[in-house]
Amino acid sequence: MLLSSSTTTYVDENGVTYTYTYTDYSNGGHPPIDKGSLILIILAALVVFALAAYHFYRAYRANKIKKVCVEQIPALIVRIDGSRGDDDHYRYRYRRYNATYRYDYNGRTYSCRNRMWGDKRTLGGLKQSDTTMINICPGQPEVLFDRLGECERRYFLANGILQTIAGIAILLMIIFRDRL
Repeated sequence: MLLSSSTTTYVDENGVTYTYTYTDYSNGGHPPIDKGSLILIILAALVVFALAAYHFYRAYRANKIKKVCVEQIPALIVRIDGSRGDDDHYRYRYRRYNATYRYDYNGRTYSCRNRMWGDKRTLGGLKQSDTTMINICPGQPEVLFDRLGECERRYFLANGILQTIAGIAILLMIIFRDRL
């Protein structure tokens, strides 16, 4: 919002005319945000909130799996996979890990893995052919939740929270744009 504007003109001894315009804006001396920039900022906020919603949804899905996997049983780690694909590129920004387990439940042997990927530190010192405890769903023993799944659940929840904070910061920039 424009408060005041004044123009001063003067001529020096060589006959050169100089014109100075002083404009005072109510938002600390900055011109107001134009409509195009405002639309871009709003779109940025929407994208950040959409990403936050996606991460909250993924954390919610992982939490649902965790809630149904209530029976804890020992399982043999058959294989630990890294996130590198066949083309030697990462599927994630950082290398992530997934484990395939073999376990017995109600007289049957299962060989399953969780669809979630976690950080190698989550495994601790566990490696292939070690035995660890996993949680399975009693009604569907092939559905399991392990410590790598817990790592991914926390990762998505933390990212959702951080992106929500970033989206709120962008919205506050829009609301208080006249004071920036």
